[in-house]
Amino acid sequence: MSHYYSHFLEKNFRPDGRNFDGCRKPSVSRGCLTTCEGSAMVRVGGTVVVAGVSASALGGAPCTFNQSTPNLLGVQVLVSSGSSPRARRAGEAQDRSRDLTALLRGLFCESFTREEEEERKGYFSGVDSSLVESLRALVPRSGVVLLESLRAPRDKVTEVLEAGEDTESERSARLEASLLNSLRQFWRLDIEVVVVADDGGVEDAAVLAATAALVDTVLPIPAAESGVCQEATSTQPQQPQKLKLRALPMATTFALLNNPSRSEGSPAPAELLLIGDPSISNGEDQAPHLLPMATESGRGVGLALSLVGLGAKGLSGSHFTVVHDGRRAEDGETRLLFIRKLGGTPLPLDMLHQALRISAERAVAVSSELSKSV
Repeated sequence: MSHYYSHFLEKNFRPDGRNFDGCRKPSVSRGCLTTCEGSAMVRVGGTVVVAGVSASALGGAPCTFNQSTPNLLGVQVLVSSGSSPRARRAGEAQDRSRDLTALLRGLFCESFTREEEEERKGYFSGVDSSLVESLRALVPRSGVVLLESLRAPRDKVTEVLEAGEDTESERSARLEASLLNSLRQFWRLDIEVVVVADDGGVEDAAVLAATAALVDTVLPIPAAESGVCQEATSTQPQQPQKLKLRALPMATTFALLNNPSRSEGSPAPAELLLIGDPSISNGEDQAPHLLPMATESGRGVGLALSLVGLGAKGLSGSHFTVVHDGRRAEDGETRLLFIRKLGGTPLPLDMLHQALRISAERAVAVSSELSKSV
């Protein structure tokens, strides 16, 4: 495989004709499943991923939260054992499923803490600060989805304070009761992603499929029998509502390639090449000259990393995924949402900057295509 790939490297292109940092163009089809509130199918070369979003009303659950803050967004990824020859190995599909689930949960559910906190503050405008802390944990988290788009319109929490001169404990109890009652009208969303075929770039396809499925999601009009509390039913909107997202996450995965044509028989260090969107059919996802990752299979956890304080050596590892917001900010820049590394080989900063540029440009391009998809 190394000799075969070296033949193409000498001509400065890859077996499928792409430049070293070139990425395949994805295709997106929204609304491919009729049994979900939102769905999408993504193809990137030979990689095929399908995602569906299911909505369930919280009214069927007890209207109390005595433990951790409830999360209104859940993600689960399943890699089919027939998706690739590698997935047929014992335990490989399960490990890959856990790994991708950790990536998507980290991105969609855990990477928007600051934005969530700002939105949550709006529930307590005009409320005594002494009461806010005891009630804050009752307001659920919604990750990439704006909390307000998962909630039916109703009176503000502060309006329960209209009655006169309650004691502080009475006011706290009334606020808690009102907030718990309003929580009955929240929707919980579950994103289920299935990897049907894997020809590399499955991280990118899974993120895009989940994003596209959320864009496609329309929340239904809840009926009394759907589990929404009876007293809240009358305040539900009369028209289905679209989700509002904080961002449109778009991912690009890269690999570091140890160029064998520059290292064989030479005392000089091997040249590193940045490979965009590595594919299995090119031999880039499993070739022996790819630098190994220093991690246990299936135990990587997605982390939101800051570029501040990376140091001279930058990030490390042979595979890494960069996620940008497909929407440009008001200043025209594209927001970096997430960098995921599983450890390993040092990544030079010039390659990191190159990867960030490519990821940002691809995010905007794919987002534009997503808006046209049906």
